This record gives sequence, C-alpha cells and structure tokens, in this order.
Amino acid sequence: MDTANRDKSLEQFVDRTLHGLPLRKAPEALMSHVLTAIEKGAAAAWWQRTFHNWPAVAKCVFLFVATGLATLAVYAFALVSLRFDFSSLRLDSTSAAALFKTLTTLQSSFIGSLPPLWIYGALAAVVVVYVTALAIGAIAYRTLYASR
Repeated sequence: MDTANRDKSLEQFVDRTLHGLPLRKAPEALMSHVLTAIEKGAAAAWWQRTFHNWPAVAKCVFLFVATGLATLAVYAFALVSLRFDFSSLRLDSTSAAALFKTLTTLQSSFIGSLPPLWIYGALAAVVVVYVTALAIGAIAYRTLYASR
C-alpha cells in the first residue's frame, strides 16, 4: 500500500473514531468566562478594537492626521538643521578628504586582518539564518493557511 492510500485510510480511521466520541460539555466557569470575553469584545468602542475593525472614516482621518504629524516632524527637523551653525565644525574639503582617507584605510586594514575562514563563516551564518527564516515562514504558511 502506498503512502497516499495509507495516509487517507489513517485519516478516515481517526475521523470515524473522533466522530464516534461523545461530545463533552465545557465547564460552567470556562463557559461563563468565554461568553463574558465575547460580550466584552462586542461591546468595546470602535477605537478600542484593532485598526482593521475601525470604520473607514476613522481610518482615513487617522492616516491623514498621522501623515500630517510626520510631515510636521520632518519640517521641524529641517528647520532645526538649517539653523544649526555648521561653521563651528570647521570641515573643509581637505579635512573631509583626510577623514575619508583615514576611514577607508582603517576599513581596509580591518578587513585585511581578518582570516578568510572568519569571513566565510560569517557568510555561511548569514545564509543559514536566511534559509532558516524562509523555512519557518513556509512551515507557518502551510500550518496556518494551506490546510484550509
């Protein structure tokens, strides 16, 4: 018998067995807690629910206000940075070039001093983490959505 038929027969056996069991009633304390939670959730004001359950008008107003506040924050940052006196930094083209040269030399000497095995190990670790994240996402998708 191939695995598909065996899995199907096992599934039918488990289904018959579970449907043959008598239904059990939930304890009264649990039922009262669950019903209270359902009623509380249904009676909650719209702003106390998730954003997905808000009315369309409230969502639009919220997005409009949030966009306006973000715009004001960017504008305020621009004003503050324009009023900052950069002349006190004394950063001319020669000192900027010297700083850039120093940073590139430091970076190249640091990278050059690393053993190749460390670099390959770091790249391998990144690949393993990436593949693991993809696998976890695929498993979560198959568990949550593919069985429906």
